[in-house]
Amino acid sequence: TWKKTFLADTFDLHNSYEKIFFELNVSDAKKQEFLEKNISENILKDEFFDGKKDISQIIDFLKIKAKNGDFEARSSLENIYRGILHPEKYFKNEEKIFRIGTFLKYYISDNNKRVFDDSLVFYFYDYILNEDTSKTWENMKNLGFKYLLVDIGTATIDDSESHFLTKRYEELLKNLKSEKLELIYTDSICLRFAKDLYKIEKNDEKFLKIASIGFDSFDEKSKIIGRKKKLLDCSEEIEKFVKTDFDRKIFYYLKNYKGESAKNISEKLPKSTFAVYKIN
Repeated sequence: TWKKTFLADTFDLHNSYEKIFFELNVSDAKKQEFLEKNISENILKDEFFDGKKDISQIIDFLKIKAKNGDFEARSSLENIYRGILHPEKYFKNEEKIFRIGTFLKYYISDNNKRVFDDSLVFYFYDYILNEDTSKTWENMKNLGFKYLLVDIGTATIDDSESHFLTKRYEELLKNLKSEKLELIYTDSICLRFAKDLYKIEKNDEKFLKIASIGFDSFDEKSKIIGRKKKLLDCSEEIEKFVKTDFDRKIFYYLKNYKGESAKNISEKLPKSTFAVYKIN
């Protein structure tokens, strides 16, 4: 049997890490070279590698071979895991990261130099935000940032009478629909659905309704709009959408909700915690 190492266990426990940290830690221009260096030459000859494969597909392929006793696959996995979390200088991604909460900082290479923290969304609100969403991300890009990390529950700590943190976070959320932002990964079905649906419908109000499930909001009279209500709103939109002839390649993550009631969908949706974006 394959005795897993600490590295392998880390990636197995968090199956999103391979995609997130391959993106954040390995230089874009050198990703292919990184894979060729860390995967055994014999394995690279497999017909699996004839077509374009993303990092998750490659890891899954190597895991199957490793479980079947392929020593070179095990070695390749260890090389990739080590190279992602502790990249050699030649392969390092040096792009800057704008971080609003999340627990991801620990595994980011050179995080003391690359990561700017704005957990209360003050800097974003005061210096980056623009009425034109495309200009918001141009501003961030001009400040040298290539990536954005967002804690979906950022506004949950807002217990002030002014609800100013919630307002700042909602302004950030409105800007997440921009085409200048590429969603690298999120564990939020609702946030992913909101962004993909916006590309088709361009409905600002519906985007915010579906995407803002991680925190309580307040109306003009400061009446609370709770997270349970928001989760049900998102679930109702999913229930309606999966009854249509939707594109199963784009909305692949909704297939399992077809035929389900909104209540059932709301109970089955995974917890939403964070999102990772690339600023293009």
